[in-house]
Amino acid sequence: MHPSAVVEGINRAQADRAAAQTELMAANEPAGLGEAEVYAMSDSLGNVSAALADGQPGRLA
Repeated sequence: MHPSAVVEGINRAQADRAAAQTELMAANEPAGLGEAEVYAMSDSLGNVSAALADGQPGRLA
């Protein structure tokens, strides 16, 4: 493989990455989940500890 072919691919990947980073920065949204979203997801699970305590090991499969 010719070295210039590798350089072209690397340059293209770096340009794509820079464009994606610019787009993310313009979105003005934090990466990942916010604290409220995590609490909402946790609350939607209900009382997990009670469900585990009431579990029957023989029914696990």
